[in-house]
Amino acid sequence: MKKIINILRVPARKIKGFVKKRKKLSIFLGIVLVIFIVASALMGGNANQAVAMPTAVVVKEDVEYRVKVNGMVKSSEEKTILAPVYGTIKELHVKQGDTIEEGQLLALIDITEVDEQIQKAQIELELEKARLRVTQDEMDAAVMTTSNLKQKYENVQQLYDSKVKLLEQGAISEQSFKEAKMELDEAQSSYIVSKKETESGRYVQELNLQRSRVALAELNYQSLITEKEKHYIKSPISGTVGEVFANEGELLVAEREFIYVVNNNEMEITANVSEYDARKIRIGDPVTISTDDGQEYKTSVSSISPYAKKLQTSQGSESVVEVKSIISGEDTLLKSGFSVNVNILCDKKENVLTVPYETILTDKDGTQYVFTTQDGVTEKHVIETGLEGSLTVEITDSDLNEGDVIVINPTEDLMGQTSNETGVQND
Repeated sequence: MKKIINILRVPARKIKGFVKKRKKLSIFLGIVLVIFIVASALMGGNANQAVAMPTAVVVKEDVEYRVKVNGMVKSSEEKTILAPVYGTIKELHVKQGDTIEEGQLLALIDITEVDEQIQKAQIELELEKARLRVTQDEMDAAVMTTSNLKQKYENVQQLYDSKVKLLEQGAISEQSFKEAKMELDEAQSSYIVSKKETESGRYVQELNLQRSRVALAELNYQSLITEKEKHYIKSPISGTVGEVFANEGELLVAEREFIYVVNNNEMEITANVSEYDARKIRIGDPVTISTDDGQEYKTSVSSISPYAKKLQTSQGSESVVEVKSIISGEDTLLKSGFSVNVNILCDKKENVLTVPYETILTDKDGTQYVFTTQDGVTEKHVIETGLEGSLTVEITDSDLNEGDVIVINPTEDLMGQTSNETGVQND
C-alpha cells in the first residue's frame, strides 16, 4: 500500500503542474491509467503470497490438573482465655512467647474474699450437720419410745386377756376388770400416737427439713470451692503464649480477654476454591503450601466443606467451597494469620498426547478440532479432549500423531489455505 500511495503522490504533484501549465488532458489520463496498472500488479502479487501462521507441535508429556489459590494460615488449636471471675491479678506466671503445657498455671486471681466465703460456708455446713445429728438423735429416741410403748401395750393386752377369763370365772371383781380395760386403752393410745409421730409425724418432718438444710449448705460450700478453682487460671492446651492482655496487679472484669494461647506445632491452612474446581478436589489430594519468600511445605487435603458460601468480589458474588490442609511439626516457620499460596494436585496423567489450548476451535455443536500444517497445506482434524493442564490439554481421541505441526489461534476459514509457518511454540 505504501508503494501505491507513493505512486499516487507523484502524479498528484504532476497534475498541479499540468493544470498550471495548461497541458493537454490526454497526458493526465495516461498517467492515471499507468497508476492503476501498477497498483493492480502489486495487489495481484500479494494475493499469491502464503499466509503466515504461528505453530506448535503435538507432544507426549505429563498433564496435571492443579488448583492454585491463596490461603490463610491458622493454628488448628488456639484459645483465647477469658477472665473467669472478677478480681485483681495476684500472680502472673507467663509472658508473650512462653512455651506452656496443658494444665499449666498461668495466673492467680486474688482469692482473699472467696477464702472468707468458703470459711463461713464450712462453718455453716458443720452447724447444719450438728443440727441434723440432734434431730436424728431425737428421732432415734422417739423410735425407741415407740418400741417400748408397743411392748407395754402388748404386755397390758396379755394381762387384760387373762382378766377377761378371770371375770368369766368370777375370780375378780367388775371394778378390777374395768381398771384393766382402762390401762389397756391408755397403753394402746400412747403406742398409736408415738408410732404416728415416728413414722410420718413431727420427727420425720424435722429430720427431712434438716437433711435439706445440710444439702443446701453442702452445695453452697462446694460451689465456693469450684469458684475458688476459677481463680487459678490454667492453660487448656499446650502451645505458646501469643499475647497477654493484662498485667499483674490489674483489676480484671469477668469475661474480659486475658491470655491468648496458640499451638504452632499444627497449622491449618484454609483456602476458598471456586465451585467448578471444588468438584474435582478430593480428600487426600497432594497439596503444596508455599510463601512468597520461598518456604514450601508438602501436605494433603484434610477436609472439604459440605456446602458452598457466597463471597463478594470486585466482579460480584461468587460461590466458593472451603478446603483445608494441616501442616504438623515444630520446625514450621508459618504463623497464624500468614497468607500463603495453595497448590492442589487434583489429577495427573503421564506420557499422553497434548496440544496447547490456543490451537483448539469448537463448533456450535461442541465438536472440537485443530488444524495441522504440512508442506504449506492446512488440514482439519476433529479431536476429543481429556485432562486439562495449565497450558495444554490431553488428546484422548483423534488421528493426530506426536510431532504433528498444528496452527496456533486458527480461524475457521483455514481449510485448504497455503500456510507459511512462522515458528513452533511449545513449553
